[in-house]
Amino acid sequence: MFSLPKIPYITSWYQSRSVGASAAADGAVVDLPPVPVHHIETATEKPARTLKHLIRLNHINNAVYFNNNLFHNHVVHLLASAYLLGADGNHLNKLYEEESQPLSRWTESPSEIIREDWRDYLGKKEYQRAYVDFFEDEIYHLRYDWEGVLKKFLFNGKHPLINNLVAGLTHPLIHLAYAYELGHKDVAVEALVLATTSYDDKHKYLDNPSYLKEPARYSTKSILEILAKIKNDSQFDGVFRRPGYHNIELLYSKYEKVLLDHWRAWDLTPVQHSSGKSNLNTQFQQAQYAAAALAVGSTTSYVDKDHPEKKHDFFLIHILTSLHAIRVLLPIIPAEYHTSLLRQWHLVVVTLYITQLRPSIDPDEIARYPTKNRDWSWAEMQALTGEWANDAHFVKTVRALKAAGATWEEEKWWYLRAALKFIDEFKGWGGHTGAVPNLSAF
Repeated sequence: MFSLPKIPYITSWYQSRSVGASAAADGAVVDLPPVPVHHIETATEKPARTLKHLIRLNHINNAVYFNNNLFHNHVVHLLASAYLLGADGNHLNKLYEEESQPLSRWTESPSEIIREDWRDYLGKKEYQRAYVDFFEDEIYHLRYDWEGVLKKFLFNGKHPLINNLVAGLTHPLIHLAYAYELGHKDVAVEALVLATTSYDDKHKYLDNPSYLKEPARYSTKSILEILAKIKNDSQFDGVFRRPGYHNIELLYSKYEKVLLDHWRAWDLTPVQHSSGKSNLNTQFQQAQYAAAALAVGSTTSYVDKDHPEKKHDFFLIHILTSLHAIRVLLPIIPAEYHTSLLRQWHLVVVTLYITQLRPSIDPDEIARYPTKNRDWSWAEMQALTGEWANDAHFVKTVRALKAAGATWEEEKWWYLRAALKFIDEFKGWGGHTGAVPNLSAF
């Protein structure tokens, strides 16, 4: 293991944009310092070089989906999280060997993609290879300015890709954050491939203003309060017998109106602080707190003879890790898209909380959890050498909790306790009742 070297920070795009500057002036922005950027493509330390080579190896050989395009390639997520927690080169190599075993090799797409028709294949996973070739060509034409290519395809057009990054269970969003944190072109290309091939009709809730013009039945800045109201909403009683992604289609086909009532309830009006600044930091801080409480403080409530042991919910954990990705992205994307990222994330929160049977949440249980003289060094060691060190979502969770604790100094001990509780109680992932999850549903 090793200590990460001092590194520069990700720079912001929105400061030079007129619309973004206006949004920032109005306070409709989360005002947080940028996170460090690890330029692994030019780094000289062995762990960084190893990570660079393994990411390249994965990019060349392995598709972004496998098992009939139902599952995502998590090599980048696992290796990057382990690296950022202090893994050495040998450990990264071992993780790659384990994580890459079930992956699929690239196969040819039905046809190539060009600038004139790149949107014609949105949502079609069979075109993943064609999208890789297309975006790599675009980077070449832009003199290898991969950040410029991201800006070109994420923020332009009537329906910009940025408004649908939560499709595919938030994997495009998470992958994009790793691209910036690692400063790596291949990860950026894969993020665009995930964003295009996962694209679905949920973008309409952000692209069509009418969905937010309808007045909310109630309003609050607290995600936990919204979840409490959903839990007590009798309209959802008895709708689902088992948790799982298969519930999403029924939820949107028959209960869209009531779901959107709770979605609209999140008040993203900027809060003025004693410093005189107005921003959305209060809402974001409470959102990270709620995401951690939901991911760690609740276990899947569905238990049957085939699943006798309560486990952490596989889907709800993405609420935490995707919000960490948003924390990475907020200081660098145009300010006009801050509320877009937050609202689409909140749509995932409301959706998954309902489909996963509205489990009870108790943040105070985390606050009371004993540390037993353990600190972040112990938690990091468990993520890197413990029983679940090969599990991408386990390692990502520990890393997301640590980053949240670093962001909110006044809550750092609560996040440490959350990580310790998660590590101590983790027995694998539940929430999908043994069925193969259809990640195309969101």
